[in-house]
Amino acid sequence: MATDKSWKSTVLYRAPLNQDCVTSTKPLIDCRSSVIAAPKNWYSITFDDSKWITATEFSKAEVGVKGGYLEVAWDNSAKLIWSKDLKIDNTVLFRKVVKSAPVVSITKLEVGISGAQNLKLPTEVTCDGTGMTPTFTWSGIPSRVQSIAITMETVPGPPRAGEVNHGNNFLLVAYDIDPSSQSLSTAIFGLNFQGRVGYTPPCSQGPGPKIYTVTIYALNKKVNDPSPLDGSSFQKFAQDNLIEKFSVDYTYSRA
Repeated sequence: MATDKSWKSTVLYRAPLNQDCVTSTKPLIDCRSSVIAAPKNWYSITFDDSKWITATEFSKAEVGVKGGYLEVAWDNSAKLIWSKDLKIDNTVLFRKVVKSAPVVSITKLEVGISGAQNLKLPTEVTCDGTGMTPTFTWSGIPSRVQSIAITMETVPGPPRAGEVNHGNNFLLVAYDIDPSSQSLSTAIFGLNFQGRVGYTPPCSQGPGPKIYTVTIYALNKKVNDPSPLDGSSFQKFAQDNLIEKFSVDYTYSRA
C-alpha cells in the first residue's frame, strides 16, 4: 500500500477561514475556524466513508513549508495526499480499505488415462483388448495432501430379473497412493463391483457408448485398513477426509 488519490479524506479543523486575519495583531480572536469531532469508529473497516471526498495529490513543489515533507522517506509509488486545500485544512483524516488478494490456485488437480484419444478408453483396458489396468497420470497435487486415491466407475444398466441395483459399478478402487508417486505402484487396491481386488475391465454388452468416470481424490490421511474397501465404503471415507477431487468422463463402445 502507498498513499495516493484513491484514498478518502475528511477535514476536521480548518483555519483561518478569513484570510485577511493573518495580519491581525490578535489572530486568536480575529481568525475564524471550523472544528468538528472525528466520526466514531472512522478507522473501522465497516465505517461508511461514502460522503468523504477523494484525496488530492500534491507535488513537492506545491508544498509550502517543506520541513515535514523532507523528513519523510518517500517511496517511488507514494504521493503526498491532503484534502483540497493545503493552506487552511489543518487536520485531515484519511482512510482506505485494503482487501486481501484472492487465493489463486497455481495448479489444478487433474487425472487422465494414458493412450486415451478424445476421452475414449483405449481398447486394451476393455474386454475387447487384454483388459489391462489403465495407466493413470495426474498432476496438481496440493502440498498438504497425505495420500491420493483413484476410482473408476460407471452407471450400470437396468437390473435384470433377480438383480438388485446397488449404485454405480466400481471397476477400480485404488487408495493410499504416495502423493509423490506417479503410478499405482504404491496403491492399495480395493474391491471392484464384482467383489474382487483390483481392476475389472468394461465388458458391457449393451449397444452404444457407455460413460466411465475416473476420479482422483486428494486426502488428508491414509485409509490404513487391512481389509480392502469397496467403492461405496471408500467414498464415505473420502467424504470425511477430502481436500480436493477432480473427475473426468471417458466413453467406450464395444466392438
